[in-house]
Amino acid sequence: MVEYRFSFNKGIAAVLGKLCRAGGPVELRTLNLTSSEWTNAQKVRYWGLAESVKHEGDRKGGWWKITAKGKDFVEGRIKIQRMVVMYRNQFVRYCGDETSFSEIHPGYMYRPDYSETAVPHEVPANGESECELFL
Repeated sequence: MVEYRFSFNKGIAAVLGKLCRAGGPVELRTLNLTSSEWTNAQKVRYWGLAESVKHEGDRKGGWWKITAKGKDFVEGRIKIQRMVVMYRNQFVRYCGDETSFSEIHPGYMYRPDYSETAVPHEVPANGESECELFL
């Protein structure tokens, strides 16, 4: 019998951030996850940061929501231990140093953060976008 250690990583943090932005129960396949994020998605539950939920009329599953603990973690109110030990898909213990969401996923911004930096969109008089200038 073997126990497995999992480290909270950037892929798990990205999934958690997308679940937080979604706000409520969301079907994972609608989040446009990368292959790394998809592989790591179910691991968010190991720390109690998100949970699988049943959704009306859906027999396949795949619906998840962030927990209160997950939201507190993403918003910087709590830290978690970086590693979790599992045995036969059951929680055994946490270990390792504590970490914050911003240490794993730097640059993550909440709506209030990015709305403060938003600027009105203006089309240049010549009709070229800034992106076209670099092509």
